[in-house]
Amino acid sequence: MEPSESARVYCDRFKMTLEDALDANVKIDHGFAVHQFLRSMDHRFDSFVHFQFHRLQNGDDVDETTLPKIYTALLQEDTHVPYDTLAPTEPFNAAFAMTPRRPRRNQAQPRNPVVCSYCNIRNHTEDVCRRKIADQRQQQQQQSGHKPALLNAVSAT
Repeated sequence: MEPSESARVYCDRFKMTLEDALDANVKIDHGFAVHQFLRSMDHRFDSFVHFQFHRLQNGDDVDETTLPKIYTALLQEDTHVPYDTLAPTEPFNAAFAMTPRRPRRNQAQPRNPVVCSYCNIRNHTEDVCRRKIADQRQQQQQQSGHKPALLNAVSAT
């Protein structure tokens, strides 16, 4: 497992490697696969690895369902582990070191984006609309340009 790699990426990479080996007709014992998976994990998951080894040494049988169960447990554990490599080891400090996660897109509050009523473009309002300001300036220039012509025409008659 790479130091900055998430548990999900590691699980996916390990599954693909295991499937490639099985496709090449390599016979892999379930216990060996579980052992390799746990031993290859980053130090951030030391407590998880120790807990899993303790479970396996104290009577849990290793079969074809063991590795998927460990994947699931690891992904649940991963939501609580900070990704920086210098994570504090004390639980109290670890709680303060974790950065809050942003809500997922489907859990986020629905946004009502601001839309300009003049040009119907998002992220600004009509009072600061550059297109409206430019149009107003253009109209003022046209009006100021027409006034002398009108005055000249009126005074000529």
